[in-house]
Amino acid sequence: MFPRTIITPICALLLTAPLALSQQGKNGDAKLGKPQPPPVETLPDQTKLDPYLERWEKETKGLRTLDISCERTRTSALAKGEILDTYTGSIKFMKEGPGVLAAMDLQKRGGKATDFEKIVFTGNFVYVFQPREKAILYYDVAAPKGGKASDDSFMPFLSGMKAADAKKRYDIKLTKEDPNWIYLEVMPRLQKDKADFIRAQIVFDRSTFLPKRIWYAEANKDTTTFLLTKIEKDARISRKEFEQPQLPKDWKLKKVDRTEDQPPRIARPQK
Repeated sequence: MFPRTIITPICALLLTAPLALSQQGKNGDAKLGKPQPPPVETLPDQTKLDPYLERWEKETKGLRTLDISCERTRTSALAKGEILDTYTGSIKFMKEGPGVLAAMDLQKRGGKATDFEKIVFTGNFVYVFQPREKAILYYDVAAPKGGKASDDSFMPFLSGMKAADAKKRYDIKLTKEDPNWIYLEVMPRLQKDKADFIRAQIVFDRSTFLPKRIWYAEANKDTTTFLLTKIEKDARISRKEFEQPQLPKDWKLKKVDRTEDQPPRIARPQK
């Protein structure tokens, strides 16, 4: 069996990607605060939260394509914050009908040619490259009912999830504000979301509301940080990037049955 944690490392990114619908802000070099939240008694005025979420909902409706350059770093809780690995590359999205297509391509910094992660979501299938095994795994994604995006994956966040629904599914708090950044904490309410992460933090550029950093902790306390170095809205992205990938020479294509393992929302690299 394949662990349910091999599919897509875009969960937290997809939570915030709809907000990335303007030009890059001026705060790229401003220092970011740490992911740890402040004490409850020092939290900002929570009445500011709803306007931020309402803006997220509004911007979601206008999303067509998104091209994100990013750096992803994982740290080990067991090794007291030691960096496990760092990957750099791109994550792209394209809205199509009620859903969103996605493609991710990351390369390990200082790694071998085979140390890469590549995932393609075509709308009907998720394709996961396994370079060390020279195989591409693919999952048949069940079609959503009634033309709505499935909430069994990352789809709701990019296909019109309402702010009120987001607050029902997640416990969201405004934890910090400064002249450059807005910090939101996201805690899962549902058990299936708790299997993916136990806490997340999203940092937005105050001037543009572009996400700059996404951080989340897993059940084992290992952490993952996405630093978004560049975001382009409505970029020219070929539809072919979201089609079934061509099989490299000497590679195999293997279907993973949904009864064997459900495609998860967060990926862990190959071990």
